Amino acid sequence: MAKVYTALGLMSGTSLDGVDVAVIETDGEQIFSFGPALTVPYTHQQTTVLGDAAQNALSWNFEGPAPNYLEEAEVVLDK
Repeated sequence: MAKVYTALGLMSGTSLDGVDVAVIETDGEQIFSFGPALTVPYTHQQTTVLGDAAQNALSWNFEGPAPNYLEEAEVVLDK
């Protein structure tokens, strides 16, 4: 039998509603069990700053130094 791993998954989708967290047990191919899951919602301020940063990042296109608005998004997530 293959080794079974407990895996923690984190994601924040394009809806900007928050961070989704889930735990599963898997061998990397099959899921054997689902553990706890939850969504940690963003505050209104976090949603606004992250949405603005995402829109601005589309025009930046990873060319040149990172714009200041990306730093603002990092800071708002620390709150």
